[in-house]
Amino acid sequence: MFKIKSIVTGGAGFIGSHLVEQLLKDGEEVICVDDLSRGNISNLDISMKSKNVEFIEGDLTSADFANSYIRGAEIVYHLAAINGTRYFYEKPRYVIQTNLKTTENVLEAANRNGVRKVVFASSSEVYGYPTQFPTPETAQLVFDSPEVTRWSYAISKLCDEHLCFAYNKEFGLQTTCLRIFNTYGPRLLGTSYGQVVSIFIKRALAGQSLEVFGNGEQTRSFSFVTDTVQGIILSSKHNTKNTEIFNLGSEDEVSINNLAQKIIAACGMSAKVKIEYLPSISGDSPRRHPALLKARNLLGYVPRIGLDEGLQTTVEWFRTVPN
Repeated sequence: MFKIKSIVTGGAGFIGSHLVEQLLKDGEEVICVDDLSRGNISNLDISMKSKNVEFIEGDLTSADFANSYIRGAEIVYHLAAINGTRYFYEKPRYVIQTNLKTTENVLEAANRNGVRKVVFASSSEVYGYPTQFPTPETAQLVFDSPEVTRWSYAISKLCDEHLCFAYNKEFGLQTTCLRIFNTYGPRLLGTSYGQVVSIFIKRALAGQSLEVFGNGEQTRSFSFVTDTVQGIILSSKHNTKNTEIFNLGSEDEVSINNLAQKIIAACGMSAKVKIEYLPSISGDSPRRHPALLKARNLLGYVPRIGLDEGLQTTVEWFRTVPN
C-alpha cells in the first residue's frame, strides 16, 4: 500500500511531536526536521520506535539546508518557529528573523522540489486586539506601535501568511494557514519561555504562587493538543487551489483567573497555592475567542477534549517529569 510521505518541521517540539506520532499511527512515512533549540529529542521517544520515521537535525534558516531536506514529500507541515512570550519582549529581532527566514526557505524549497502542499502553523496572535467575538478568519487585524515588542511574533507570523499567499499566487503552491489558539497538553515546554498552562502547573506542583499579570480577567480559549493535531491533519486533506486560513482552537472561553483556579485544583494544591497579581504587561490582548464555523464546515473539525479533562491529563504528565 502506498504510504504518504510527510515532513514535519519543528517535529521535536510540543505540537510537532504529537503530530509526528499521529501521522505514524495513520500509516504515513514521516521526516522530522528540528534544530532542537526549543524542541527535545525525548519528545520523539515513542515515534522513533517506528521504522517509518527519520529525524534530521538542522537549521532551516539556512536555505541550503532547507533545499537539501525539504524534498521527496507530498506534504510539509511547517511548525518550526520561535515562540514563547518572553522571547517577544527580550529578543524581538531573533523572533522576527528566525520565523521569516525559516518560512521563506521552507516555501522556496517546497516549490522547487515538487511538494504538493505546505500546511503552515500560524497563530491567533495575528489578530492583535480583536474587536469581533467569536473572532472569524475575516476579522480586521489590529496592532500596537512597533515599540511594543510583544507584537514581534504576531507580525512575523502575519508576514509568513503573506508569503504563503504569495507562493500560491506566483507559483501555484498549495498552502494553508492555520491560526492556532492556545494549545496545551503533555510535552508543553515547562520553562519561563513556555506557555501559561505549563508555567502555572509547574509552579502549582512546586507549591509556589501563580503569577497573574493584570487583574486576571483577560480570557483565552485553550485547546488540548490532540484536538489541534486533528485540525492540522484535516487541513492537509482539504483540497483547494487557493490559500485558505482556518482557526483551530476551542470555543470554550476562560479567564486567566479561572484557569489558575482550575490548575490549582487539578494539582490538588487548593490549600497551599495562592494567586499573586503583578502589573499588566504591554500588548497583552484582553480577549481571545475563535470562531470555528469555517473549520467545522470545510474540514469537519470538532474539538473533543474539555478543559478540565485536558488539564488533568497534562498535570499527570508533569508529575512524571523531573523538575
